[in-house]
Amino acid sequence: MSRDKKGAHVSTRLGQLLESLPLAQRLLRYRQLSQEALQKATNIEDREMRAGYLSMAAGWHMLATEIEKLRDRQPAAADMSSETHVEPSDRSSLLGASQGETAQ
Repeated sequence: MSRDKKGAHVSTRLGQLLESLPLAQRLLRYRQLSQEALQKATNIEDREMRAGYLSMAAGWHMLATEIEKLRDRQPAAADMSSETHVEPSDRSSLLGASQGETAQ
């Protein structure tokens, strides 16, 4: 499998996994991915790589914002908003977070 096809496959699979999460968990995961990309951008010297990470961070942030809009439009928004508060120490276990899921 060529690198492009493999990357597309991984991207599609990650997208499917994220879409399978309940909205509250997906919102937290998007926020976490945005924060990870932002952190990588601040720690890298290469301007092109920094721009790439900043673009990824903006994309994840935009997805999180879209989830918030969906949540706010739902009748059960109050129930869901209480689910979105998770202590930082609980986030990795809740979301199955692993380092390296943010594209490099």
